Amino acid sequence: AAQVKTEIHNRYSSWTPKPDYFVIIGDHTGSYAVPGEIHLDPNYGDDFATDLYFACMGGGSDHIPDMAHGRISVSSFTEAQVIVDKIINYEKTPTTNSDFYQNALNCAQYQDAPTTPPVYDGYAARRFCHTSEDIRDYLQDDQGYTSERVYYTSTTWDVTDLHYNNGYYSTGGLLPAELRNVSFDWNGGASDITSAIDAGKFMVFHRDHGYIGGSGWAHPYYTTTSMNSLSNGNMLPVVFSMNCHTGEFQLSNCFAEKFLRMSNKGAVGVVAAAYYSYSGYNDALSLGMIDAIWSDPGLYGVYGSGGTGNTYTIGAGNDLYTMGDVVNQGLIAMVHNWGNNTYQHELFHWFGDPAMKIWTSNPNITPITATHPSSLPNGATSISITGCNVADALATMVYDDVLVGETQLSGGAGTITFDPLTNPAIDAILTISKHNHKPYIASIDIQTAAPDLWTGITSTDWHTGLNWNDGSVPTNINDVTIPASALNWPIFTGNFELGTDCWNLIMDGSSQLTVTGDLTIPSGLSLTCNSSATVYVGGDWSNVGTFTTATGIVEFYGNSVSVINTPPGGEIYLIDDDISFWTGNWNGDLTTGTGAYGLFNQNYTSNAGGTSQEARFVYYNSTSQQTRRMFYNSVNTTDLTSITLDFKHMIDNWSSGYTVKVQYSTDGTNWFDAGWSVSPTGDIPATTVSIPLTTAQGVGSSTYFISFTITGNLYNIDYWYIDDVQLHYPGFGTETFYNLTINKNNVEATTNGNINVNNDFTVTPGAYFTNPSGRTLDVTGNTVFEADASGMASYLDNGTTTVTGASYVEQYIEFDGIQGWQWHLVSSPISDATINTYYDMFLYAYHEDGNAPGGGYWENLWDPVTTPMNVGQGYNITGSNTWIGTTTVSYTTGTTGTLNNTDVTITNFTMDDPDINFRGFELVGNPFPCALDWNPAWSMSGLSGWMVILDNGTYRGYHTDGTSWQSGTSIIPSTQGFFVRATSLPASLTIPALERTHNSQAFYKETEDYIYPIVRLEAWANGQIDESVVVFHPEGHTGFDDYYDLSKFTNAAGMPNLYSVSEEKKYAFNVLPEEYADMIIPVHFKISSPGLYQVVATEINNIAEDINVYLEDLKEGTVTELKSNPEYEFSYDPLDDEHRFNLHFTSENLGIQESEMAIMDIFAFSNTVYIKNPALLDAEIVIYNMIGQEIISEETEGRNKIEIPVNDGTGFYLVKVQSGATVIIEKVLIK
Repeated sequence: AAQVKTEIHNRYSSWTPKPDYFVIIGDHTGSYAVPGEIHLDPNYGDDFATDLYFACMGGGSDHIPDMAHGRISVSSFTEAQVIVDKIINYEKTPTTNSDFYQNALNCAQYQDAPTTPPVYDGYAARRFCHTSEDIRDYLQDDQGYTSERVYYTSTTWDVTDLHYNNGYYSTGGLLPAELRNVSFDWNGGASDITSAIDAGKFMVFHRDHGYIGGSGWAHPYYTTTSMNSLSNGNMLPVVFSMNCHTGEFQLSNCFAEKFLRMSNKGAVGVVAAAYYSYSGYNDALSLGMIDAIWSDPGLYGVYGSGGTGNTYTIGAGNDLYTMGDVVNQGLIAMVHNWGNNTYQHELFHWFGDPAMKIWTSNPNITPITATHPSSLPNGATSISITGCNVADALATMVYDDVLVGETQLSGGAGTITFDPLTNPAIDAILTISKHNHKPYIASIDIQTAAPDLWTGITSTDWHTGLNWNDGSVPTNINDVTIPASALNWPIFTGNFELGTDCWNLIMDGSSQLTVTGDLTIPSGLSLTCNSSATVYVGGDWSNVGTFTTATGIVEFYGNSVSVINTPPGGEIYLIDDDISFWTGNWNGDLTTGTGAYGLFNQNYTSNAGGTSQEARFVYYNSTSQQTRRMFYNSVNTTDLTSITLDFKHMIDNWSSGYTVKVQYSTDGTNWFDAGWSVSPTGDIPATTVSIPLTTAQGVGSSTYFISFTITGNLYNIDYWYIDDVQLHYPGFGTETFYNLTINKNNVEATTNGNINVNNDFTVTPGAYFTNPSGRTLDVTGNTVFEADASGMASYLDNGTTTVTGASYVEQYIEFDGIQGWQWHLVSSPISDATINTYYDMFLYAYHEDGNAPGGGYWENLWDPVTTPMNVGQGYNITGSNTWIGTTTVSYTTGTTGTLNNTDVTITNFTMDDPDINFRGFELVGNPFPCALDWNPAWSMSGLSGWMVILDNGTYRGYHTDGTSWQSGTSIIPSTQGFFVRATSLPASLTIPALERTHNSQAFYKETEDYIYPIVRLEAWANGQIDESVVVFHPEGHTGFDDYYDLSKFTNAAGMPNLYSVSEEKKYAFNVLPEEYADMIIPVHFKISSPGLYQVVATEINNIAEDINVYLEDLKEGTVTELKSNPEYEFSYDPLDDEHRFNLHFTSENLGIQESEMAIMDIFAFSNTVYIKNPALLDAEIVIYNMIGQEIISEETEGRNKIEIPVNDGTGFYLVKVQSGATVIIEKVLIK
């Protein structure tokens, strides 16, 4: 939704003239999702979706749309095609049934009784029928249409004495005589509506209730099931569904969506509300839309006390027919005649094309005709129209689905001018139109041709022949050029390979190519970027041919992993020995002489097939079983997974009984077979052997040895000759780019080789790049790791990075000012950062002992600005409610600075804080430009297993054993400060580079099931949550446990704080002994503002069935059994004692009998609260407004019925009735 909003607003701000409307094609969710913004309804806080603010350009509280807008809500391509065809045919080939354009349908309920059970009095509770009759009378009496009624009522009142609402909505007059006739059918329903629409109705209006869930109209009844019976074909009405829920497009197929999606029937467009809506407002909106379409003489309602008293109309002669504008004008009339309401603006949507015009008379009476050329020459730039029978019609030219020109005819003539039309096979479409006239549409033939040149004249699709100016898609023998003048840039869907999809490729100027899959440049072929061309790649990059960069950009994008496969590099030799050097290279059973029996020596021969010198083993002078080996010095195979051993050998055999083999070792002592061996039965001539070695043969060790081993009866061999020993692997090739951008969406891009970037290397927010071990990334320009509201770039460097320019690691910082001073815990990802990075903010260092300069825990760092930010140390930056907004902070390397990519060890822990709740805490930080995973692999001593992160004003914790507090996870985001705690001195922590990972702070993991008894409480306040956890564990203690327990961190102002207390210590996570029966745990609550809040038991697990868990409210004197009733609501004042609750674990039943309270009935009518007390209990009644203020307090005094007037205005109120320890709370509406 944010992206849609940004794109629409950007176009509105940049286009001249401003756009008049936009249409969204797609459902809120699903395969074709274009989500609306999620907002909360004003009464219950429920989610609903709205498109309103996509059209509001003023920002802030602006809710008046600047554009007409509509939504064609579809969940499949088929649905989209159905709706688009319906709309096009409605305007292009209007139905020839003349009765359709003359007839409308009005549907409404006469709702008599507002109470339950109903008490009828012959006066309407709402304005449903009144508004429908206003519209029907206006259509029939003033506009000359005929409108059929389908009405419904459930009243038992004398039908001849029915009145409109007398008070808020209307002034109490009698219904029209026709409706008061005893023969009038007040039992209209689905079959009547279907029959009326099938007969042909250009407009359908409904005014009543809509069903929750979006399924349809309550009365007269008509739902998504009812409309299945429709057979109205192309007689498609415009539907005004003026009720609740029927446009609830966040659901899968609401009433308005289905009406529109139905093939060969249904509606051409629907006005409907995205959630529940308000009477009065709906009525004024309804009348305002009808007034907009038929402005003369003008339509407005006569309302009761709820209206403004205004009689606003759009004014005669200002008819609007485009339905998106009709809805917006209706909202304007609503504001004038009933009142302004943001929520009401958010609700109503036009489901359809907002530029579609409603037919208000038969367009087939005078269809448009005109004279013009039937074809245009290649490169034509104009077309002339003459003889049009509608003198002032609008003429437009569309080419390749783009409006290329238009003109308003004068006297039936005019000329449309446009850029040259050059595509050989796409016809231009000439349309001449005027409202209430069937349009004139003609195809204009165009011809052109040119080989091997992309034009993009019809679309972006590479595989569309008409996008190439010879009319055909290139083959594997065609060179291709993408010129800078192309109308659209090509998109190749799938994997693109030179030599298959074309031959060589040239990109001129600022041209662009997008490949959604892999891009491959084979040997002998070339991709040439001239000037500043851009190549977008969604998959892998593979180049063994020629890539010319110029000053272009290669950008990797999308949602899948990308690998940059570099051209092959040369072989890397760990061993390359022709036995020219003997001593110093070879070890083992060898001699420097030439004739020692049973040993290897250096021999001046070439029997193995190499050159002199070679190694030779000389037979042993005994038949006993022996083993001899010669082995090379150790080599480093770290980060390698496979290598190859090549050698030459020859055996001069005498008899059998021995084996020659290759072995490996990772320590030079313990030897293992490498997979090659020979047990000769005769001579073996000079042979070259190649052996692949992998991790299964020890590859990856930093000390890797290769030996040539002979074992068995060594008397039976004469000589074994060995030469030209090579241990090698393919070297990493190098790919060169000019500008390289990684724009992946929370997935990784990496490389199998080295990368040179001749200008800038950029990683966008949410994108990941890994430089693997042994590889190099050389950047001549700057390296930029971007950040914005969506996240940070992530760079994981296991190799070597060299940057000639500067490296920028961005942080996105936001201060909304709502909660006063806001904290962000940060850490430097570079080696030479100074406090000047945060020059425009407040930067603080943490002092564990609470004795920072100036007092307290925090030392303000501001001078000198050259003060270094220590690597691995955490810092706090803050803004206040006078510093509101967002900023992007860049850590910038200086002349000697680098990105951190090695372990960081911290030893400066202290335990001097006099407050035992905070003693030993140290603020450290993630020193890397990527995330860290907190787990048992971290090297630490004298520390608790907890780390704590501050997330949007709330502390969250995670333990190395996998325990989570406040939904904390093991992920520590890039440059994030976090707290750890020393439990004994000396303490140390090594922040391990091996635990770097790619991740996003927004993605949290689910915690594993906990096997111990646990109660997880959450305090809910102001949309924020704070958590307190109690666990009963075999190793738990009543005192503070350094390893398991977590002290409470105080959240930011305006946020709740919930924690348990034991021995004067405050616990966020409290691990207690496993015997919990009859245990009472104090639970404290604190927040800075008064109000109504909740404590919710979100988890109670592994507690014995016979043990009840009670929450005792010490202020109210109530107890709540949390297993069966996990939510408890209470009022709070900052002056209350923080020790608000006790948590009881007991087999006893606390509190009084609740059955008598359960039959109490609390409700409201008009401005009075009613309480029925059948048990005649003595109880206290307290009424609160919705901000938690007590406004009325009264006792039941054993009365059966209590009536309490409330005169504090219309709205929702909370009524609390308490008898002993039992409390009932109900929400009521006071009018």
